[in-house]
Amino acid sequence: MRRFHVRPEAVSGTRVAFDAEESRHLTRVLRLGAGAVVEALDGAGGLLTVRIERVGPRGAEGTILERGESTAESPCRLVLAQGMRLVAAGSAIGLALGLAAGRLISGRQFGIAQADPIVLAGAAFLFGVVGLVACYIPVRRASTIKAVEALRYE
Repeated sequence: MRRFHVRPEAVSGTRVAFDAEESRHLTRVLRLGAGAVVEALDGAGGLLTVRIERVGPRGAEGTILERGESTAESPCRLVLAQGMRLVAAGSAIGLALGLAAGRLISGRQFGIAQADPIVLAGAAFLFGVVGLVACYIPVRRASTIKAVEALRYE
C-alpha cells in the first residue's frame, strides 16, 4: 500500500488533507484517484488508512478508515540488512570466481581438486562473519550518539 507523510495539523477528526504536491503525486505519478486507499503517517506516530474522496490541483482530501500506530524499524537492523545483502552478493561473486580459478589451476597442477566444498563453504562463512562484524560495530557505535549532539558538533 502507498504511504504518504502529512503534517499533524492536516488531520482533523475523520478527515485528512493532502497538500498540492501530494495530490499531484497521487494523480500524476501513481495514477490514483477518488476511491483509492492509501496509508498516511501523521508525524505524531500515527498510521492512518485513508480513502481518497476528492482530488484537485490544490490538494486532496480523504476519510480516515482506520487509525493505528506506526512501528519504526531499528536503524541497526536496516543497516545490517543492507550490509549483509552486499556481503551475500560478494560471496556469490567470490564463489563463482573461486570455482573458475579452481578449474584453471587444477588443469595446470597435479593433485589440486577442482572445487573443494569444505574450503568454499568455509570461505563464504568466514566472509559472512567478517561482513557482519564490519557492519555491526560502526552502526552500534553510531546508534549510541544522539542526533542533536552530532549536529551541534558539526
